[in-house]
Amino acid sequence: MVIVSLLAYLAIGFFPYLVSGLIVPPGAVAVLMVCWFMGLFLTARMATARPLLAPVGVVAAILFWFAFVTLGSSLFGWTA
Repeated sequence: MVIVSLLAYLAIGFFPYLVSGLIVPPGAVAVLMVCWFMGLFLTARMATARPLLAPVGVVAAILFWFAFVTLGSSLFGWTA
């Protein structure tokens, strides 16, 4: 379960985080990637301490991305 969670988290790093460059400006993609790397570190630490909570990092990453893009779209008018 830990390996699957970490692989899923790595896949999220490409899609939707990196592909967000089609919607959001480059500065926002940089912020997203910094947050993704911090989340990767926290998910890896959580996977070693409490392996059953590793999928929480994947879900949190998806929810954070959605909230970030939605908020940016409504506040700054980001569109594809």
